[in-house]
Amino acid sequence: MTNTRNLSCIASPTTTENGYKVVTEKKSPRGNRVYKLRDSAKHYTLRKQVGGRTRYFTLGSEIKQACKMADMIDAFLLFNSYEDTLAKFYPNLHQRNNTPTIDELLEKFEKSSDLLDLKKRTISDYKNGIKKLIRGGGHKTTSTCMIDWAGCYNTYRRNMMNGIEEEDEIVSKKRTINSVLRNAKSIVSEDAMPYYTHWDMSWVEELKSLKGYKKVAVHYTLPDEKLIKATHEYLENVKCNFKFTMLALALHAGMRRGEIAHCRREWFDLSGDEDNSIAIKQDRNFVPKTGHGGTTLLKSNWAQRIYARADGIDYLLPDIDRKKQNSIDDAFEPILKDLRAIGWKRQSPLHECRKLYGAFLASSDSLYKAQKCLRHTSPQITSDSYSDLIVSDTVKSLWA
Repeated sequence: MTNTRNLSCIASPTTTENGYKVVTEKKSPRGNRVYKLRDSAKHYTLRKQVGGRTRYFTLGSEIKQACKMADMIDAFLLFNSYEDTLAKFYPNLHQRNNTPTIDELLEKFEKSSDLLDLKKRTISDYKNGIKKLIRGGGHKTTSTCMIDWAGCYNTYRRNMMNGIEEEDEIVSKKRTINSVLRNAKSIVSEDAMPYYTHWDMSWVEELKSLKGYKKVAVHYTLPDEKLIKATHEYLENVKCNFKFTMLALALHAGMRRGEIAHCRREWFDLSGDEDNSIAIKQDRNFVPKTGHGGTTLLKSNWAQRIYARADGIDYLLPDIDRKKQNSIDDAFEPILKDLRAIGWKRQSPLHECRKLYGAFLASSDSLYKAQKCLRHTSPQITSDSYSDLIVSDTVKSLWA
């Protein structure tokens, strides 16, 4: 039993810690409170608030050494993270007691994103992937990562496929499940793992071993001709300049959502008689998907119409906080809602309009031109995912 007579400060009988009476307590030279919950305890404890959370540090069994270690931990925490503190003072920490929660894992992943050289949208996709898998499998994001990953994945798949009967929809759901699984696995990729060395990551192999559906590769097929015509008719009649600009840039210039959100007047070259161009440029707030800029073409009359109807003085779409992905997503929601209302059931209606543009170019000109204007790194991507053949001259004329 520890002798408490030589301690400069002994806890009073009313002092408690998480409902337990503290029987031995002392202040260190730096003013840190070092205590034991009971006389029979082998080690002293330090309690600290770190990043808004209560953390406990086990100290030595001898009071002077415990106070010294408490002050060293306190000083180290001023300039270092909780995880780095554990690594320094507890290098042999028993790993079974050091498994992160899902929230802790995602927080660390996001803090490491700059070092991983990931875009904000990619980070969001990866985080949402593992959240969907966890929640769809019946768990909470506050759960420890030490869960039955195979059971979680099977539950998620059953929930996703429940009630689906149409073959096209079955294939679509399987592709969605595969995408969610890929994104979830990206959180624990080989590049990300070095940032989790302070945790027990023994559970990772089970997550990595999960397999997606086979034979669900994407091969683009055109939507119904009536839907294509309805989309063009909507564009011709929509009164909102915001919606007109978004849809026209996707349908007649094949631009991605991020490119549309960051499109500026200086990107336009309106000098051509038949075709005009839009040069998609990187700047301090925007990096194109491929990591570099590119050029797309559109009929000169449509370039002129877009340029004239856009509300913005610099950016074509004003009043968007382009530093926040949520602001960009919210800005596009009204046009997505309208496209679904006219019959689009595919997952990303605006992106489907970009695919229609690719199909038009491949059918009216060449696959090479479609690849260049869509800014794909490979013609195979264009062929598989964007360029079903438009046979009808009536449909082709919609891009005139």
